[in-house]
Amino acid sequence: MGKRTSAPHSASDASCEVSDPVSVCVVCWNKDYEKEISVNSRGRYFERYKPDSSSYTSVYSKKFKIYIPLKTGTEASVEIRIKAEAQSGVSAADVTAAKSNMQSSLSHWNGKFNLQVTHPDTANCPVKSLPIKFKVVWVTSNEHYTMKVHSTYPREGVSGSVINVSKTTIVWTYAHEFGHCFGLPDEYSYSTGTDTVKYYQPDGTLDTAINAPPSKPSSDTSSSIMSTHSNTKIAQRHGWFFAIEAKDLIDISGVKCAITI
Repeated sequence: MGKRTSAPHSASDASCEVSDPVSVCVVCWNKDYEKEISVNSRGRYFERYKPDSSSYTSVYSKKFKIYIPLKTGTEASVEIRIKAEAQSGVSAADVTAAKSNMQSSLSHWNGKFNLQVTHPDTANCPVKSLPIKFKVVWVTSNEHYTMKVHSTYPREGVSGSVINVSKTTIVWTYAHEFGHCFGLPDEYSYSTGTDTVKYYQPDGTLDTAINAPPSKPSSDTSSSIMSTHSNTKIAQRHGWFFAIEAKDLIDISGVKCAITI
């Protein structure tokens, strides 16, 4: 039997399509993935602790859809389906403006994260890196969230599957609330004491604690879009949720998923 004279080709190598008796074609990324996500983000993406260090037990139900086109695509994505509803005193034009503001808020999230997927066969399979794009799809049914547009509203927020906004809600606030839609917590306290927040890393371990006082200045190195009004900083921890879901979804034993920014 003759010796193999050429190295194995990865599936991304065009020569894999050519009959070559002395080559081995290694199929690295042979599948695209998509999944509807429905989770309690506390306990999966983060933990929150009270000033006395006891844990919060609140349920944060989150729904969205992810796409990971490992075989055919160049971009992963988070899709959130939203149904817009006008409340009393809100016109069709007001709803259109609210939808436009939500769309504009995605600029704070897009172009920030890359999903890095490492195949267990590192000798033959190159690391796959896909930028993550955030998308809103406006629907009239089968929504993940309902965005209620009010004439006035004391404090915008996401409550369960409802996003409450008003005619005067600014783009930054839409961006902050959009972060809640895919499972990010507030990084500030709701009371006079200082809470702490820990995010789960893609390997399942908890990261170091982030102090979450009632008010955090932008000069604080841990401040972010989730902690401080008008702050637009996006941190690596804010993308870990995607790597957590990707690792569970990709059915390749030993695959590793990470987030780069």
